[in-house]
Amino acid sequence: MENGKDESLHQFIGAGIEKKIGVGMKIAERKNVAIEAAIKSGKILLKNFRRPITTKFKRDKSLVTNIDLKVEDAIVELIKGHFAEDSILSEENRYLRRGAEFRWIIDPLDGTHNYIHGIDAFGTSIALEFEGEVVFGVICMPVPNELYTAGKGEGAYRNGKKIS
Repeated sequence: MENGKDESLHQFIGAGIEKKIGVGMKIAERKNVAIEAAIKSGKILLKNFRRPITTKFKRDKSLVTNIDLKVEDAIVELIKGHFAEDSILSEENRYLRRGAEFRWIIDPLDGTHNYIHGIDAFGTSIALEFEGEVVFGVICMPVPNELYTAGKGEGAYRNGKKIS
């Protein structure tokens, strides 16, 4: 009996560790894609900055530009290409899938008004949730060429250097 109990306990603990390691690997894979998506979006934002853009009002009366939508499409395409099963919530509300283990929260052009008026304070924000808890975030600020990342229990970084 003792062996049976020990084996059961070992299997239970082992399963918990395996799950934790598996989730950690899943998060790490998604971090890499989030960083890739943020950098890609920064390039799109820079390429189109201070160039003619089209704007329209959303239902909530906030502005959206063709660049918001272009960046959103690029990010979503990259995420879906790697993690089709994940949920995506984007500020432009064109992509939404509920009930997934992982959810991406995206603001493709944070600072739309600045961008429209040629003010260089804008960027892209991407966060990753696991089972309802934010575990990672990345912000790309293309004009000062800065990439901020932060992970749960890992601190925050600017261009790969720890800032907290």
